[in-house]
Order: sequence, then structure tokens, then C-alpha cells
Amino acid sequence: MGSAVDRGGDRESRGRAMNPNFDQIKKTTDIVRVVESYGIALKKVGADHVGLCPFHEDTKPSLRVTAGKGLFRCPACGAAGNVIQFVAKKEGLTEREAALKLCGSIPGVMRASELPTAGEAAQPRSLPSLPSVDEATRAKLLARVAGFYAKTLFKDRAGLDYLKARRLDDPAMLETFSVGYCNGTLRNALPKAGEIIGQLQAIGVLNERGNEVFYGRVVVPIFDAAGNVVSLYGRRLDDEQPRHLYLKGGHRGVFNGIAAKTSQSLIVTEAAFDAMSLWAAGFHNAISLYGKDGWTADHETLIRENGVTEIVLALDNDERGREAADALENKLSGLVESVHRVMWPEGVKDANAFFLSRTAEDFRALLPQPVRAARADEETAGKEEITLTPEGFTLAVAGRRYELCAIEKPRRAHAVSGRGLCRTGAGKRLHSRRSG
Repeated sequence: MGSAVDRGGDRESRGRAMNPNFDQIKKTTDIVRVVESYGIALKKVGADHVGLCPFHEDTKPSLRVTAGKGLFRCPACGAAGNVIQFVAKKEGLTEREAALKLCGSIPGVMRASELPTAGEAAQPRSLPSLPSVDEATRAKLLARVAGFYAKTLFKDRAGLDYLKARRLDDPAMLETFSVGYCNGTLRNALPKAGEIIGQLQAIGVLNERGNEVFYGRVVVPIFDAAGNVVSLYGRRLDDEQPRHLYLKGGHRGVFNGIAAKTSQSLIVTEAAFDAMSLWAAGFHNAISLYGKDGWTADHETLIRENGVTEIVLALDNDERGREAADALENKLSGLVESVHRVMWPEGVKDANAFFLSRTAEDFRALLPQPVRAARADEETAGKEEITLTPEGFTLAVAGRRYELCAIEKPRRAHAVSGRGLCRTGAGKRLHSRRSG
């Protein structure tokens, strides 16, 4: 972790350290000194120390270290946890290995009490140079990784059982969002060495030790406007920190951003799971932030380029969620025509918690009246009505009527459905003409 080392140490203390007391380490280790030992300059701001986050390409200080609680968090990328988890994430270690480092039981590693001060901050250890990965290769690699995790979800019950407990196991929803699970088997499917290992390390799928960064998490890919996978979101199956994890390199894309192409009204949640809960309940116009402070330039671009006129804020039902909604409402005031808020019932934390015991009708009742009326019109306009005629049938959808008629033609035929034309064999050809 740094240049100061503990090469000797008595056997007794070393033996005790091989079974580290996690609680004791968290209580007695100065997290500020640990963070500064990586060469990260921290500045005292109120109760926190603020600096550049080492877990994404941070250009303005977003890392918050709270010495009194022994915790760190980054609202920008979602990284959060205690001192052991900081070291584990920074070094690519398990939490036990990180704890052993902090108590000085591994040769070549300084004890927590021997960490340098800010003025003596250790130089970051040199790492093997990683290959440069162009955007096209990055997108292909992420798509393959997301596809592997999506298959793993149905091979390892842990991820699916977790989603089922949160009522997020709707098959259509899982398929639509390519939801997956990382159980560590991707590494077994890769060669032991070679270009792809370095590439996956460079884009943040593997850490510097070659282990999977999203191990033990449900993984959801995030797409850009062109349909490329540009990021990954991972949620731990337990409540250990950090519960939420994003691919390194800054936030890119918007979860379910494609909704803006078909709806001028969007429901905005804090996290992907909340938006997924809404989608499974029939509200397909739900998108998510990257946490409470996770509004990005990509969100703004999505709204501007697709002509979104209305936003419904459905952030978490706590103080920080309400503060985030206040700030976001101000940002949106000049961007869209109207901004509304969902007022959750008392005791309901967020959208996912709401749908654990309530229905789509219950949620619809929480929407402001103008939003309910607009949604009713949208649902009516989106319904398909098929009427048989002597020559074929008519299809009415989205305010338009399509008439489909049969025309004789030898040796070749097509069939028509509400989804489009497809060839069937021989006998007749059907063509369509639009009216109305």
C-alpha cells in the first residue's frame, strides 16, 4: 500500500493479526490518514474531508471522507464504505486481505499506526501499464461481459433468488434490461493471460489482480443512445458497503434512456432497481439517476434531444432524497415544461419498496392529476385494435389505421401481422396501405 514496511514484527502479534478483528480495525484506524497515504490530497470541509475520488476519472473533488464515522463515499460514482473496504477497492483485494494489510500482518505492508501523514503521503505503487482500448472495442467487450452475466443469472440461483425477493424477477423485464449476475465464473472462461485480460482490466471489469470487480453482485448494463453498452451497475446481495457499484471511468449513458424516444413524460428514480420496479408494473417511461446526486450531462442531453416535456420525480423517501429532489427540480425548471413529485406513503422508502406490497393502480393514484390524465391518453393511443374485413383486416394503433388486403400472386406469398410483413411460402401476397 505504501513505501513504509513492516518486515519483522513479533510472531505473537502477527499470529493474532492472521484473524483480524474487523470492528477493532475500523474503530482504531484513521481513515483520513489511510486515504492520504495513497497520495490523495484531502481538504477539511465541515465534518468531512474532501478530495478527488480514485475510483473514477474525477475532475472536481467528489470524494467525502468522514473521520468521525470512519466512512467514505463518492456521490459521483457510488463508491462507499469503511476503511477496510476503501483499501480493498483501491488495492483489488478481498476485505480480509485489506484488513490484514491494515494490521500489518503481511510482510512489506505498513501497519495502520505507521501510515504517513498527508505531508509524507506515500507515492502510489507502480502498476503494470494497461492497453489502450478504443470505444468500439470497449463496447464489444462490455456487451460480451453483460451477455455472460445475463446467462449466469439463470445458472446460479443466488442472483435470481435475490431479485425474486425484491419482486424484480419479471421475465420480460430481465430480458429487456439484460439483467445478470457475477459469480466469478467469467474469469474461468477467459484465457489465463493475453490481450483480453489487459483490456478487461483497462475498462474496469477485472481488477489489477485479475479478479472480477462485480463479484457477488446483480449486474445491469447501461446503454447509450446508439444502443451500445457503455457502463455496468452492480448491486450487492447483502447490505455490506459499497452496495452500489459502477464501472470505473465516470458515469455514461442513462438507464432505460430509450424510454425518451417514445414518451415525452419520464419518471426519474434514484437507482436502476427502482426504475425496473416501475417498468415491471407497466410504467415503461421510468429512468434512473446514478444515486441521489447522480444527474449527469447524459441525462440533460437525453431530455433535450428527445423533446421531453414533463418529469415526475420519484426519488427516495428520506431527507437526502427530498434534498436531491429540490436541487433537481431547480435544474429542470428551464429544461422541461413541468416537474412533478411522487409523494410516497409514510414508511415507504422508494419505488422498489412500494411495489413489494402495492400495485400499479396504487402508484397511479400517487401521480398528479395532469400526469394521470396524460398517461391514460397515452395508454389508450397505444392499444392495438384489429378488425377483420372480407379482404383482410384493419389495424388501429397510436391514432392511425392500417388496412391490409390480400392480392393474388403465383408461387410466392407473404403474410402480414400487427408487427410487420414476413414471407410465408406460396399462394397469396398481402400488402398494406395506410389511411387516416
